[in-house]
Amino acid sequence: MAGRVRRQKFLDEGLVQALLAATDGELLARRDRALLGLIYAGGLRVGEVARLDIDRILWGDEGVVVLGKKWRPRFVPIALVVLEWVADYLDDRMAGPVFLADHGGPMSPRLIRKVVDKYARKAASPKISPHTLRHSCASHMLVHGMYLPDLSRFLGHKRLATTTVYLHEVPKKEGMGEQYRACHPLAGSEA
Repeated sequence: MAGRVRRQKFLDEGLVQALLAATDGELLARRDRALLGLIYAGGLRVGEVARLDIDRILWGDEGVVVLGKKWRPRFVPIALVVLEWVADYLDDRMAGPVFLADHGGPMSPRLIRKVVDKYARKAASPKISPHTLRHSCASHMLVHGMYLPDLSRFLGHKRLATTTVYLHEVPKKEGMGEQYRACHPLAGSEA
């Protein structure tokens, strides 16, 4: 099987919304909605979420500073609505890990995977992982026009080639021909 490219799966935007809505009425709804929202909105790795401390939330800058691979810090912008979910979950807590398990300690990557799996089942989604939400974020951002090098930095990839795995996922956008003719210097030229 050498040379075979493994296709990553991603969720369509409607399924992501269903996954977030599946938290409604649950005992830990505030925590879990904030958790799922943060993974998806920031395209975060499971370890980055598990290690996230409250003091790394930059409320005024609408983002978080995560510790990525090899503990490299990076700023990740987060949608304001998701930061509001996080603030609602945190209530008055001002320090420590953002996401807590029932025992009061930080959520482990394993527990985070279980939470994602729980809501995937509830939303009648295919089996997914936190990485599926990360992949969905990246694919959706490409579809909506994010420039690949910017997406690479956003995801914390050291090499642009790592980000190209998301390119095969991008469906054809309506009006692509018109955009091409409007943007490419040779597209309007006569032969």
